Amino acid sequence: MTRYQKSIRSVLAFILFLVLIPQAKASSSQQILVGVRGMVCAFCASGLKKTFTAQNGIEKVEVSLEKKQLVLQVDSATMLSDQKIRELVRDSGYEVENIQRPSSGL
Repeated sequence: MTRYQKSIRSVLAFILFLVLIPQAKASSSQQILVGVRGMVCAFCASGLKKTFTAQNGIEKVEVSLEKKQLVLQVDSATMLSDQKIRELVRDSGYEVENIQRPSSGL
């Protein structure tokens, strides 16, 4: 194998690594949907996002002001109970309407 072929092989292996690692990480997390009552403005949304982002094990927080919903991506090793979610939302000044934990379907 020539030096050029070895270089190409190394680059391809690295690219494959970069593609597979995020997929493996995504499959090891769970999504939680939280309906929130009382969230009416961008300030409300940013406050909730900040609160949940500060929690250990929460990988991603999306807030939809239009849907009045939080979408949490939680590491599967982290146990985030419904009670803890309700407590964080209530301490931020809002109420939880519902909590859904959709299955991945895989």
